[in-house]
Order: sequence, then C-alpha cells, then structure tokens
Amino acid sequence: MAEDGPGSSGMRTLHHVGWVLFTLALGVMSAEKKESEGGNEGEEEEEEEEEEKKKKKKKKKKKKKKKKKKKKKKKKKKGQIYR
Repeated sequence: MAEDGPGSSGMRTLHHVGWVLFTLALGVMSAEKKESEGGNEGEEEEEEEEEEKKKKKKKKKKKKKKKKKKKKKKKKKKGQIYR
C-alpha cells in the first residue's frame, strides 16, 4: 500500500474509504439483483430461519438458567461440643 512516512496516513484513510464505498456498492447491487430475480420469497424464508434460531437460543438459555439454581446450605448438627 502506501509508504510509511509523513503524509502516508492520508493515503491510507482514502484507500479505506474507497474500499468501504466499493463494498457497500457491491452489496446494494447484489440486493437489487436478488429483488429483480426472485422477489421477496427468499427474504421471507431467511427471516423464518432467523426466527427459528432465536427461538432455539431462548430455549437453550432457559435450560441454562435451570441448571444454575442455588445450592441449599447444609445445616450444622447441634450437639455436644467436644473439648
């Protein structure tokens, strides 16, 4: 990339900004292409899959909470004290 030295940080930031804009443009183009080809059918399926994953995660979290119950304290036996 850019050489290390005075003024090189500006080139690095410009390159980074350009790369970010490029990747965003690619994302927008691919989204538009999907809409023109398949419509919203694919997105609905993906949303359903995400909802199922969230439900599974919630179930797992509930199971973990059940496992983390507090232990009961043992009572000390009252009796004679040996000296």
